[in-house]
Amino acid sequence: MKKKPNKVWIYTVRALAVIALLIFLFSGCSSVPGSLETPEGVETAAISLHTAELSWKEVERATAYEVSVIEARYAGATGAAEAAEAAGGTGAAEAAEVAENAGDTGANGTACQIIETDEAAASIQGLKAGTEYQATVTAIYEVDEDDKEDVCSEPSEPVTFVTETPQIGQVASVEAKAGGTSSVILSWQQYQEENTNADGSAPAVSYIVYYSDKESGSYEAVAEGITETSYTHTGLAAKTTGYYKVTAVVTMDEKDFEGPQPETPVSATTEAATYCGGQTGTAGSGTAGAGSSGDKSGQSSNAGLSSAQKQAQARAVAQQIAAGIGTQGTDLERVAKAAQAVSAYCSKATYTTEGSDYSQAYGVFIKGEYSCAGATRALGMVLEYMGYKWEHVNPNQWTHQWCKVTMDGQAGWADGQIGMAGYGEHPFV
Repeated sequence: MKKKPNKVWIYTVRALAVIALLIFLFSGCSSVPGSLETPEGVETAAISLHTAELSWKEVERATAYEVSVIEARYAGATGAAEAAEAAGGTGAAEAAEVAENAGDTGANGTACQIIETDEAAASIQGLKAGTEYQATVTAIYEVDEDDKEDVCSEPSEPVTFVTETPQIGQVASVEAKAGGTSSVILSWQQYQEENTNADGSAPAVSYIVYYSDKESGSYEAVAEGITETSYTHTGLAAKTTGYYKVTAVVTMDEKDFEGPQPETPVSATTEAATYCGGQTGTAGSGTAGAGSSGDKSGQSSNAGLSSAQKQAQARAVAQQIAAGIGTQGTDLERVAKAAQAVSAYCSKATYTTEGSDYSQAYGVFIKGEYSCAGATRALGMVLEYMGYKWEHVNPNQWTHQWCKVTMDGQAGWADGQIGMAGYGEHPFV
């Protein structure tokens, strides 16, 4: 089989045996010991994300060279017999059929390349970033007769190299602000990755948010795989300061490369909860619900409605919240989610002690105004739809109010203002 210089055959290989077989079948020449010297001095001259430059000493009488490049994890099969056996067949023909069926082009980079050149150097393209490869070089003497095969040397000793990894930068313009009494809202600038995948497509970018309750403390990931440029950290206590760091993750050639964490975090403090009598503060312990949120859409004064009509509107919202929480989890987890949902409504509403609606669930859910009495009644309404019996603590008194409720067989409390619940006595009062 005659070979022409500067042709590239690229095969995506799915098994060790198939790769070895491809190299053997497509070599197109006979190996006669002593006819050509084995190439020596194979080395990498330059390596980048997706390319590698190889060079070696010229071989006397060689008219061309064949360079085989394979991902190091696939290296190991040594010949056609092993290849055929590993491929599940009994001979080269069956193994070749398997190899042909495995020849789909990979999405990002290739596992094996066979390159022919007439120089003692080669440029390997389309490599995966941050990947280890193994390369061998075979010298070829091209016989100028149709009925004779070209003569090949033995393959050189393999040389191993690793392509570069992308240098991911820091995320810019990270900002944090309070999202109410129980959440912090983070935002940042879209990270732009200049490099491409091996196939020329753009790599995917996502983000990781790290949190700590101390500026110099240990930071833990609270959210991963974020594809937007914002994130809301929920379930926090009122008047709590959180510290945050955001990193970019670039998925290139099916590998994740994370950028560095900034030395200086951003911070924000949740708003203080407003209690009856104008007091502000935060509960000392308890469980904050996660994943529940309130929606103040459609709130209006709705002047002229009867008390029954207002109650019906409030119950519709409470029933929707209860349905969203569902039946999964412990009593404490579910009640905490209900408290968090009511607290989300309160955080978007105006605290007041004037008028006729501030102390009712209608004021919280529909009108956009609240007090500790209104938050308690709103939470109690949700608890009723969830199947819990509750008791209004300190109703209509100028002091803090909350729901007393039994959870998981234990007496406990739930607070719609601060969005928390717990076993035992309310820790704030």
